Amino acid sequence: MSSYEDGRPRTATPIGPDRLPRIVHLCSRKADQKLVIIKQIPVEQMTKDERLAAQNECQVLKLLNHPNIIEYYENFLEDKALMIAMEYAPGGTLADYIQKRCNSLLDEDTILHFFVQILLALHHVHNKLILHRDLKTQNILLDKHQLIVKIGDFGISKILSSKSKAYTVSRQRHKIYRRAKKCNIHF
Repeated sequence: MSSYEDGRPRTATPIGPDRLPRIVHLCSRKADQKLVIIKQIPVEQMTKDERLAAQNECQVLKLLNHPNIIEYYENFLEDKALMIAMEYAPGGTLADYIQKRCNSLLDEDTILHFFVQILLALHHVHNKLILHRDLKTQNILLDKHQLIVKIGDFGISKILSSKSKAYTVSRQRHKIYRRAKKCNIHF
């Protein structure tokens, strides 16, 4: 991390199918003093599949450039760990934002404001033939003013090889919803 001044590391909660412990560092980039997040993933303890998943996250992030997606800066190996440098979102997660409001509901304008940004980001992701596969309030981050939404954590995302595969996934989801509706199950 010679290009970065290390801040306070904190252990991130292992999430997703790999359940790998991750350490997230808040750092200052030496070139411009910009605060960045560096996700540290220990490669020594990883299986081959887990290593491929970590490489997949880097590949996906490189493909995405959108104002509502956490920006990827670089990745490098250091001390037997994969380090992924990316944009810092100081406003926290959407989950934290909602929880801090206690029992107070979000007004319709705020919901629409966030929802439109999420849709624009997903439109960009899907146009690149990528499926996020872990979209939840914990993976939606906010800027310092808590007005701009940024989708993050592409750890278990999937890059599709063709539009026909994207169509197949969409058709399967549609079939599931139709069957659920017949069984009187509501999502």
